[in-house]
Amino acid sequence: MTTQPGTPPPQVPWWLPIVYTAFGACLGFVFARFQGWLEKRAARKSFLLAVRVELATMNDHLKGTLKDATEYKERFDKGDRSLLYLATAFQRGIYDTQINKLKSVTDPLVIEVVQFYDKLPNLERVKSHVFSVSFELTGLPPEQRSLLPNITQR
Repeated sequence: MTTQPGTPPPQVPWWLPIVYTAFGACLGFVFARFQGWLEKRAARKSFLLAVRVELATMNDHLKGTLKDATEYKERFDKGDRSLLYLATAFQRGIYDTQINKLKSVTDPLVIEVVQFYDKLPNLERVKSHVFSVSFELTGLPPEQRSLLPNITQR
């Protein structure tokens, strides 16, 4: 379909630019939503990986606390009056910095992690209380220590 020189090109229908514009807008909207979904997914994944490292560190910390408490109890039962010192603060810097990067916390695993970190100060208070009780027990004379209930026998 060639045109003769000097003849005007065929006219484009008036609605065709509107269709192309609408199609481009819809395509842009879909790609923007898809990109947002990918970013949200990547943020969730990086959050869970970072928190995993921090939780592994806390696990090691708690294992050490259990070992120290067990050794202290054995020494206390033998009559040694040493003080049990437990570090009460857990390192939670990764969680505190990464939680703000999440766009949504509706995932059940993320909710579980948030609830765990919400309960963590309770454990810190228990460790602090154990330290204060340990401090009080070091001052008891041996004859009064035998009156204490044995909490490990159940």
